Amino acid sequence: DLPNTVAREWARWCRTRGYLLGDDGSRRALYERITAPILAISFSDDDYAPKETVDAWLAFFPRAPKEHRHESPKGAVGHFGFFRSTAQQTLWPQAAAWLAAHG
Repeated sequence: DLPNTVAREWARWCRTRGYLLGDDGSRRALYERITAPILAISFSDDDYAPKETVDAWLAFFPRAPKEHRHESPKGAVGHFGFFRSTAQQTLWPQAAAWLAAHG
């Protein structure tokens, strides 16, 4: 269940020009300062954040080393499936190994 206030905040963000950067792009400099490594994992059945959207988001971080893994899962993963216990044996080890290597 998603709290009503969160749903409204997300809806406002999605209607904002520039979305995460804000109307005037004033947050861009904050993203550009980030230098920590980033692992992005996207899924072919994710309608909220398809590969192109994740690539566009990663472009916000020009100074950060980035790795984008786009997966075509055998079963349904979608936008939230990575965080379900059903991904514990298949997807979580990838993230854990990456974190161990970059931690």
